[in-house]
Amino acid sequence: MLRIEMLGAYVTRPPTADLCLVCLECHAVQLIENPALRVIYTDAIGRRFRLAATPVEAGGLCATCADAASV
Repeated sequence: MLRIEMLGAYVTRPPTADLCLVCLECHAVQLIENPALRVIYTDAIGRRFRLAATPVEAGGLCATCADAASV
C-alpha cells in the first residue's frame, strides 16, 4: 500500500510507480512510471540510503477538471 500524503489516503502501489499525480479538485490519482525519477531512487540505493518516501507526489488538475475549469 502507498500513502498519498496530499489526500491522507492509501492506494495499491504498482512496483513501477515513480510519480503520483493527484487532482486537487476531484482527488483522482494517477501512478505513473518516470525513468528520470527512477534515477534518484537508483542513486540513493547505490549510496546505501534507504528512502522513506516514494513516489514523488505532484498536485494539479486532471484533464476532466481542467476542462471544466476552462468553461
